[in-house]
Amino acid sequence: MLESDFTISCSQCGGEDFQEAYPVPAETYRIYGSAKVREVTTEVFICLQCGHVEKFVDLQEIENSDADT
Repeated sequence: MLESDFTISCSQCGGEDFQEAYPVPAETYRIYGSAKVREVTTEVFICLQCGHVEKFVDLQEIENSDADT
């Protein structure tokens, strides 16, 4: 189960039990802000109820990169 301060649900079946898929091919996204471009990678999880793959971006990664500037 994914441990966090919030609850996530599978967009396909509504299940809440996930397992991280590791290793997976990394997907990198660019977020364009007013000051600079930030790159974030997705974390991939598989729903244990139906097997659907969900991708998430860690927003703390973005906030931490802001603190580095």
